[in-house]
Amino acid sequence: MHDKTCFRTKQNKTLLLLLLSLVSIAIIPFLPKVGQALSFHHFSDARTILHVPNFMNVASNFPFLLVGILGLVNTWRQSNAAGAKLLYTALFTGICLTAVGSGYYHFQPGNNTLVYDRIPMTVVFMAFFCVTIARLVSKTVGVLLLAPLVIAGVASVVYWHVTELRHQGDLRWYGWVQFYPVVFIPLVMLLFRTRSSPHQFRLLGYAILWYLLAKVLEHYDQAIYHATKQISGHTLKHLAAGMATVCIYRLLFPKKMQDFGSGQVV
Repeated sequence: MHDKTCFRTKQNKTLLLLLLSLVSIAIIPFLPKVGQALSFHHFSDARTILHVPNFMNVASNFPFLLVGILGLVNTWRQSNAAGAKLLYTALFTGICLTAVGSGYYHFQPGNNTLVYDRIPMTVVFMAFFCVTIARLVSKTVGVLLLAPLVIAGVASVVYWHVTELRHQGDLRWYGWVQFYPVVFIPLVMLLFRTRSSPHQFRLLGYAILWYLLAKVLEHYDQAIYHATKQISGHTLKHLAAGMATVCIYRLLFPKKMQDFGSGQVV
């Protein structure tokens, strides 16, 4: 009887998550379209150093590359589970590609290069989304969702770019890909909180806080540069987002991935 009650409780929580996800998607077509303002590409720190334009914004992507490589090394060193290896490889490959894509974009800012910045980020968002599902809800579901969600994330960027070329820019779907996991993942942890530890809650909380701080720093790019004369808000944004990936790395390691799917928090 206890097992049946637990199963029903878990089933109800899963249905709640599914319902909330469907509602959030259903709302998107009713939101006003948002295009990409060209002023987005005008960063305050455009200094050329070592013959690299926008050097600080390019170089500050290095932490992503470092975390991504460390994550991949540990994934292939520790993992005995095919599902774990697949999800973690997608996540840390996305983080590595974020460094490359963002560096390329900041070397020559514009809508065309911004595509290469945003696509890897959608891979990170969707892969971490799937890791959370796999670790807390269902390993099978998390693995099965990886391909369709990554494709959906990439498609949201392609859709935005195509609409921009038609002068009808639409960032709504990309916005969902970027921000819904920030809400969804803590909700999953709260619903399945008996399976997690306070330490893991803190690490995820720190990751989210660093990410939110990165968005604030991005908004105040010019003001921070004018105040410091040395470093811009956008450069600090990259470093803050890099710290978020460090928190994710610490969340997934050093526990060996043999425990994957055993109910431990991501």
